[in-house]
Amino acid sequence: MISQGPIRVELAERSYSVQVHPLAEWGALELPELEERGRSMLLVSDDHVGPLWLETAARFLQSRGMIVRTLQVPAGESSKSLGTAETIWASLLDAGIRRDGWVAALGGGVVGDLAGWAAASYLRGIAFIQIPTSLLAMADSSIGGKVGVNAAGVKNLLGAFHQPRGVLTAPEFLKTLPDEELANGLAEVIKAAIIGDPELFRLLETAERPIWNRETKVLEEIIFRSVRVKARIVGMDERESGPRKALNLGHTLGHMIESAGGFSRYRHGEAVAIGLVAACQLSVSQGIAQAPYRDRVERLLERHRLPTRAKGLAWNDLEPWLRHDKKAREEGATFILTGGLGDVRVQPHVSDTSIREAAAYVLG
Repeated sequence: MISQGPIRVELAERSYSVQVHPLAEWGALELPELEERGRSMLLVSDDHVGPLWLETAARFLQSRGMIVRTLQVPAGESSKSLGTAETIWASLLDAGIRRDGWVAALGGGVVGDLAGWAAASYLRGIAFIQIPTSLLAMADSSIGGKVGVNAAGVKNLLGAFHQPRGVLTAPEFLKTLPDEELANGLAEVIKAAIIGDPELFRLLETAERPIWNRETKVLEEIIFRSVRVKARIVGMDERESGPRKALNLGHTLGHMIESAGGFSRYRHGEAVAIGLVAACQLSVSQGIAQAPYRDRVERLLERHRLPTRAKGLAWNDLEPWLRHDKKAREEGATFILTGGLGDVRVQPHVSDTSIREAAAYVLG
């Protein structure tokens, strides 16, 4: 078990801490970031997480001197919209929250992205904190400052980089998470392990039963290790101009699968899992990786109840979304390839033929 002290995301004056602790330890935590601004806060959750954890979170924040108003939005990807963002802005106005106020996001990736974007765009930007309750949000989306909403049928078309002032989470949140959402988050944990923590990959291979039994210590360990990988990379490259692109491993084809399925056929983590297999296959075809490594990644995804094939989709369903990707990036499609655990490479100018061949491996 590694030390579970705060993990720093080092971004000069925008640096912040990520804290992963059981709820019983929250009362003893130091949260100096809450002393830096006003006391008014809007705590945003959704109607799945809110009934479970909103009262707990609100009481904790109130114990730290915050004046908390709460808002629950409908759960699901459809809430990542301009309409729901407008609801949050109206609630902020109604609460009289000024530029020294706060937004807190309690929930999964949808709530974090949505509330973070509302905070980024309200009065040209107010502070927010993340309290992620899903494994996907804990391991990935709550860290790094990427916030946004979907528009015109495109995932995260409207967005910003708006770093949180802090991230606080607890492994107990995962005890109420549905199995399919635990698997959804494990895709991002596996991605983090491939990118920068081979020991985490081996832990995922050997601790299947404790993870799925929601044992607190192993959950705390995998959250902490995943956060540590992402925090290190974000600290090197806040705005994705270089090393941070490695975090898109599995996401190029994954986003195409999500979009082709109308954001409803596959959850984000499920699409990323399929994308990871495709990235490994492309790495094999490019001579960067060996087939046994691809198979090892595929077995781990399957053991953690994740799909490795995009059933019901064909290349014709995905190709229009590749066209969109290439239009946005004049240099052409970029894939993140992997030669082995800890070996991740940015590969620009990947040909349509190579992409189609990799996609063929996972479609059907």
